[in-house]
Parts: sequence; C-alpha cells; structure tokens
Amino acid sequence: MKRLCIISGFFPPVGGSGVQRVYKHTKYLKEFGWDCVVITRATPYYFVFDESLIEELPPGLEIYRTFSLDYGFLKRLFGKQRDKIVEDRRWDPAEIRKLKLSNLIRLFFLVPDGLIGWIPFAFLRALRLRKRVDAYYLRMPPWSTGYLAPLLKIFTKKPVLADYSDEWTTDNVDFIIRPHFRQWMERCVEKIMIWGTKWVSFSTESSKRLYEEKYPEYAYKFRVILNGYDEEDFKAIEPLPRNNEKLILSQVGSLEDRIEPRGYTTSLVSFFLALRALNDEYPALEHNLEVRFVGFLGERSKKMITELGLEGVIKICGYKAHREALRELVTSDALLLILFSKGNGPRVIPGKLFEYLRARKPILALAPEEGESARLIKLYNAGVVVPPDDIQLIKEKLLEFIRLKKEGGLSKWEFSSEPLERLSRRNSTKTLVQILEECVSEGTNRNSFCTGVFGGN
Repeated sequence: MKRLCIISGFFPPVGGSGVQRVYKHTKYLKEFGWDCVVITRATPYYFVFDESLIEELPPGLEIYRTFSLDYGFLKRLFGKQRDKIVEDRRWDPAEIRKLKLSNLIRLFFLVPDGLIGWIPFAFLRALRLRKRVDAYYLRMPPWSTGYLAPLLKIFTKKPVLADYSDEWTTDNVDFIIRPHFRQWMERCVEKIMIWGTKWVSFSTESSKRLYEEKYPEYAYKFRVILNGYDEEDFKAIEPLPRNNEKLILSQVGSLEDRIEPRGYTTSLVSFFLALRALNDEYPALEHNLEVRFVGFLGERSKKMITELGLEGVIKICGYKAHREALRELVTSDALLLILFSKGNGPRVIPGKLFEYLRARKPILALAPEEGESARLIKLYNAGVVVPPDDIQLIKEKLLEFIRLKKEGGLSKWEFSSEPLERLSRRNSTKTLVQILEECVSEGTNRNSFCTGVFGGN
C-alpha cells in the first residue's frame, strides 16, 4: 500500500472548519489504497479546540507531533497567558504600524506567518520518513508550510502536493491589508513554493483559474479538490429541544473579526443593521425570530450586537464540538451564510456550505450573486442569495423567511433532485488519490531550481 505523508500545522485537537479537510482525508485514504502518516505541532496555540476529533481519528494513525518555535510559543515565552494567545493569523494595519519590537519581528522575520519557526522541525521529521512514504501533502494555510515544498523536492526527490484551502497572494482581505513590501516578499515565497510542488490543489474552480492567470508557466500543475460533507457525521444526529413558535436561523461556524478594506462589505455588519431596522419596525420580532451564532464570534461583532440592542433576537452559542454543532444545524429552520462582497468572496465555497446542503435546510446566503457559493445554492435550489451590502433586501428576505415559517413553507422547501454524493468528503478524498496516483506514476519534476523559480517551467 502506498503511503502519503501529510504535513499540517493545524490538526486535532485543534478544531474549526479548516481542520476538517485534512482530518477527513486521513479517514478515507485507506479506502482508496493509500496509507498515511501525519506531521503536526506538539503544542498548537489556536482559538478553538475540539477534543472529540481525537476520538474519531482512524485507529493506528501514525502522528508525529514536533516541537515548534512558532509565534504562540514566543508569546508564551514572554509571559502571555496561554488562553490569550491567538496565532499570527489576522493583521490590524493600525496596530502593526506601531514601532514595537514584536511588530518589527512580525514584519521582517515571520514571513509569511508566525509558524515559520515550526518548519525546521517539520522538515527534519519529513526527511526521516522519506524512505517510508511515496509522496508529501502540504496543507495550507499556514503558508509557512510552503517552505517545505522546495526542500522536500530537492532532498527527497518525492512528489509534493500543496493543498490551498484558501487563496494566498490574491485580493483576499487578509493579504491586501499587508504593507506592499511584505506582499512582495510573500509573492516571492509563493512562487518558490509552487516551483517545488508537483501539483497544487484549490478548493474551487475559480480560484484555480485565477492562479492559472497569475502563474501561467505553472498552470499545468493546478487541480481542484472540493470541500465536502461527511455522511457518517449525520448518522444518529438528533435535533435539540426548541421553541417551535420562532424561526430559528443559525450561522454555524466561526466568524473572526476581520479588517474591512475600502469597498469590502462585511455582510455580517449588513446583517446586523438589517436586523436592527427590522426590530425597529416590528417590536415583537424577538417572539418570532431567534438568530443563533454557533461557533467562535469575534469581540467586535459581540460589541456591535450590544450597541444595536439585538440581544433579544441574537443568541451567541459559542464554540461547540463538531458533532454538537451539527445538532444545532439540524435543529434550525433555516441557515445563514455570510461572505465578503469582494476580494475572494465570489470564489469561496466555505466548508460549512456543504454541511448546510446536506442538512436540507433553506439557506439565507449573504454572498456575491455570481459567486461560487451562490452557484451551488442555486444548483440545489437550496435557498436565496442576497448581495452582502443590500440591507433593505436582507430585511425583506428575513421577513419572508418568518412568514414561510408561520405558513409551514420552510419545512416544505423543494430542493432540486441534483445528487449530493459528489459533494461528499469521501469523494474529495477520491479526487486527492487520483492526483496522487498521477504524481507517483509520472515521477518528480527535475527542473533546476533557478530555472524553475526565475524563468521557464
């Protein structure tokens, strides 16, 4: 049986939707003739953890948890409380401009992110495993993992697959708020990383097309592996006790505070404003609607809920283990999806959307109308899509959902007969294996380092 070495900075007990992609691959790889071994960090610092995922890992899965001199470790070393440490994930331009030693280190040395100090330890472990594995799989982000691609290509001669669950040096909101010189540095790192890979996979077709335009010399390397839902996760899931008089509209999944560049509408803000306007017109709204946020919710969002006086309508449930989050999902009458209006918003299909579709609950999507998520929702006739910045239309659709709840229309929503199986985690792992088989059968790309990075293929 062939063996894949999976290298991921985030792995259970780290929780959240970003872990699900690689975690589910470990579950289904053997079904398609591949074994796997995992390299991750021994002490991850993160904002959500889910110990229940450890219990669901495949029996006998080989996991190497290496030491890491990452951002979280350094902050802990200088006295920050462990539960106050968040990974070097989000940038605040106003904060990063302050002349502080920590900011200078972050700007010039933690490139592309705070997990760069983990890379030497991950590389040494990967090198020791080279005779036991047939290929390497790099889960990204964290983007620092990309440094491993050229190193593994040169020192192991084994094929490397880099899996982008998000976009890196594009117009996504996390990248464009960085200083221009830092953007240039990260573009250089990305190009070197792509040279070192055999294949690079993206989670949507439009992200793949963007990178084909961005790096035409490497377009032949790019593939698509969709996210998905796991049918086994929905087995024996029972709804929670609830008030059947209200419309329960749930947003399931973490929503971190994000900086909003000019022209980037955060649909969460639009949603809160629409809810406030609706509450002003209908004082009895809290008796007819309950909006649940299941998952981590940023402090700025919580503050806005309080300032707008929406505590009677919004229930903050906090982070829940994945199975408990699914119980909230199937208990709801309808589901809320929130995306950015611009940047990579049109090209994103968040992992939660696949579980929304499997739950067969109508979706209120605040998302770009011509985007990938909107296309999928329309394909399955799974709900309505509203422009993220149209507060009036959001308000009207909320009223429509409340009316449908009272009339019994939500429970009778007519979804399309399009089969869902192709959106399963099992099927996405099958796609991964097809790519791996190509990698192994074709052998590694032997181009010289200088030619590959600075010109030619």
